[in-house]
Amino acid sequence: MNEELPDPEQYRMIRMTAHQYLDRARQETDEPLGMSIELSVEDDELWAYRIHVYERDQPDHEGRHWHAEGTEHELEDPKLP
Repeated sequence: MNEELPDPEQYRMIRMTAHQYLDRARQETDEPLGMSIELSVEDDELWAYRIHVYERDQPDHEGRHWHAEGTEHELEDPKLP
């Protein structure tokens, strides 16, 4: 996959939102955490994003999860859990 990243400001806002979710998860569990960020890009434009924070050492994803999804328009006011 050789898709371009969204513009730097959009990417910065997604990363900031992801780290807010990670900080929130750290307050709720002592388990080691993992995080992934998925971006949907069409015609070199950000279309949507998905943030997934999870308890890393739990078998078969049985541990707790925190998710955020949104479109580029929702980056202006991301909703925390």
